[in-house]
Amino acid sequence: MGKKLAGKAMEQISASKGIDNGRQHGQQKEERNSKLPKKTNTNLVPIEYKLLGITDVMEWEERQKIISQNNEAYTKGQYDKMGIKVLGEYDDLFYSVELPAGWRIQTTSSSVWSDLLDGKRRKRLSFFHKGSLWDRDAFSNFVCRYTFCIMPFDNFETDVEYEERVFKPWRLFIMDSGEIIEKLAEVTVSTKKEYFALHDKFRKIARIFLDEHYPEWEDVNAYWD
Repeated sequence: MGKKLAGKAMEQISASKGIDNGRQHGQQKEERNSKLPKKTNTNLVPIEYKLLGITDVMEWEERQKIISQNNEAYTKGQYDKMGIKVLGEYDDLFYSVELPAGWRIQTTSSSVWSDLLDGKRRKRLSFFHKGSLWDRDAFSNFVCRYTFCIMPFDNFETDVEYEERVFKPWRLFIMDSGEIIEKLAEVTVSTKKEYFALHDKFRKIARIFLDEHYPEWEDVNAYWD
C-alpha cells in the first residue's frame, strides 16, 4: 500500500515538474518572440545602402520610395547579422522577430524608447515607437560597442543653469556598451569662444584614440564577440 502511494506521489511530482518546465519554456519562447522596427533612423543608414539605385534624373517621390526600400533591406540585413530572426511583418511599422537566447527588450524611462539587450546585458540597439493615429513612426538606432561621450561636471544631473555649467569642468570619456571605461580629458573653459570650440577638440581627441585602439569602432557589428 505504501509503495503504491509513494509511486503516485512520484508521478504527481514528475507531472508537476513537467508542467513547470513547460511553462518556463513557454515564457522563454514568449520573451524571445517580439517585434522590432522595419526601418533604421534614416540619418544612421550608411550612405552606400541609403542611396543604392538612386540616380540624379529620378523624381523626388521615386527617390524617396527607393530610399525607404533600401532602409528596410538594410535594417532586415542588420538584424540577420545580429542573429535576430525576422519571422515576417507584424504591421506596417514592425517585423515579428525571434531574438537570440538570452536577449530581451527593456523599457526605458521614456514612453517612446526601448532598448534591446544581448545575453551579456549590453545594449545593441535602441528603438523609437510612437503609435498615435496622427503621428505613427518606429525606427531602430543600432549601437556601436565603443564610442565616446562629452559630459559636464554634473553629468546633467543637477539644476545648474546653462551659463554656470559652461564654465565648469567638461570631460571626455571612452565608453564600452554605454559604460565609462576611460577618461581622456578634462577641460574648464574661460570664454564662450573656448566653449564652442571644445566639442570639436574633444571629438578629434576621441577619434584619434578610438582609431588607434579600436580601428573598427564605427562598425555596429564589430567587437561584440
